[in-house]
Amino acid sequence: MGIRAIGFELSLSQNVQEIMADCSRFTTKYIGEMVDYSAHLLSLHRKTLSQNYCPYYYRMSVKKEVVESLRQEYSSVSLSEKDVAKDPVKQFGKWFKEAMDAGVNEANAMTLATTSIDRKPSARIVLMKGYEERGFIFYSNYLSAKGKEMAKNPVVALVFFWPELERQIRIEGTVEKLTKEESEKYFHSRPKGSQIGAVVSPQSQVIEGRAGLEKSWEENETRYANRDVPKPAYWGGYVVRPQVVEFWQGRPSRLHDRIVYKKADKQSWKIVRLAP
Repeated sequence: MGIRAIGFELSLSQNVQEIMADCSRFTTKYIGEMVDYSAHLLSLHRKTLSQNYCPYYYRMSVKKEVVESLRQEYSSVSLSEKDVAKDPVKQFGKWFKEAMDAGVNEANAMTLATTSIDRKPSARIVLMKGYEERGFIFYSNYLSAKGKEMAKNPVVALVFFWPELERQIRIEGTVEKLTKEESEKYFHSRPKGSQIGAVVSPQSQVIEGRAGLEKSWEENETRYANRDVPKPAYWGGYVVRPQVVEFWQGRPSRLHDRIVYKKADKQSWKIVRLAP
């Protein structure tokens, strides 16, 4: 009785030394074949990802001319003001579902842009945690840099970008805090580790190092091992109430579709098309 393995046979009756010798010969042969195959793949890889097809990969040190030549031809679908929903949040819901169905990675990731009291803009990625008629919801530390900026100037902007669908959504509006009850409900739906993280992290403040942060997290993990983590008073939710919402669909020759909703009154929106 024997076991055949890629060009040679291991007999169950062989002694240990013979088996080890066979394994050694097999390993040497296998590694050699893999080296040859890897060289072939590398050659194919370089040809496929050439400068013509992928210039941003081809050069780790990218020249100005290469950056200027980067462009994507868009050609998937069109967007017509006749086909969109009358309400931008409903239209967002339609597009968001399509992004989820298409497997867009972290489709709820959005850029949040704020400005400081001296009119300096800043932006960062946050995660949308809900959308409804009143607006778009996310959570954060009220004492963070963005929290302080929003407290001083509640006018903000959001951007979603889904390259897989050649789509972008821009939102301009005003931000306000959710109720304590809403924030409490969401806070306790998070993983316990994330709850503790919100307790121990003085977000946006300078710290001496990571060690102190991890020590504090471990201490609080022990403290709250058998009880609920209380929501910090400085942590909670926001809702961005939209005033302007733009839906952008990539189209060929840079003739993109741009459909914009502008708040007309409390109950209605004006829908217009912008030149790309």
